[in-house]
Amino acid sequence: MIVQPFSFISGSAGGGGCAPITNTTSAIITTANSSSTTAFISNYWKMSFAMMVITQAELGAAKQITALEFNNTASGSIAWTHPSVVIKMAHCTGTSFSAANFVGTFPNQEIVGVSGITDETEVYNNSYNLTSGTGYKTINLSTNFCYNGTDNVVISMSKGLQSGGNCSVYTPGCGYTFDDATWEYQNDGSSSNTGVFYDSDTTTPTGINSTGSGSKGDINNFRALIKVKH
Repeated sequence: MIVQPFSFISGSAGGGGCAPITNTTSAIITTANSSSTTAFISNYWKMSFAMMVITQAELGAAKQITALEFNNTASGSIAWTHPSVVIKMAHCTGTSFSAANFVGTFPNQEIVGVSGITDETEVYNNSYNLTSGTGYKTINLSTNFCYNGTDNVVISMSKGLQSGGNCSVYTPGCGYTFDDATWEYQNDGSSSNTGVFYDSDTTTPTGINSTGSGSKGDINNFRALIKVKH
């Protein structure tokens, strides 16, 4: 979600055949033609899971991704720490999802449902400090992602169970309006199935079609506005 904008920020100088780190931030998905959502890394729901595909045409040449940035549109959102955020990235050849099931134990699901998945990497597994106010919020990755410049990339974002909800007194984490981040996203209205999401307060998601108190994206066109640092 604010915690920092999602940009790829590198912590080391590279190696392992990866492209060098340039400390450049590139806007990847920039135009929102839909609304904002609490579908991922927001305090509104206690648990959330989302996946989205970014194409090679959008990412460009090989780069070592060090951070991700996403745009928060909630003007009144307050600072809050998410206790458990897991982000994974993988190369893929497909551009859309064809399966609605999750694999693995939440919040550590494997990336599934899109063709040609390789090099799945856990790039973040930690708490996340969301800063207040609107704008792009950054998550500095714990492990840089070595993008090959040829394939597409799929990003998986999980927020594990946190306290909150049904609070009798207003405090951060109680699910009130100002305790929320709303992420701007793109939906081109096609049937391209470029992203999926699931939210719930009570039910650990095992699939997009899980039943729970939250919203369920099924397979849809959710793609958050995103910048990457590399």
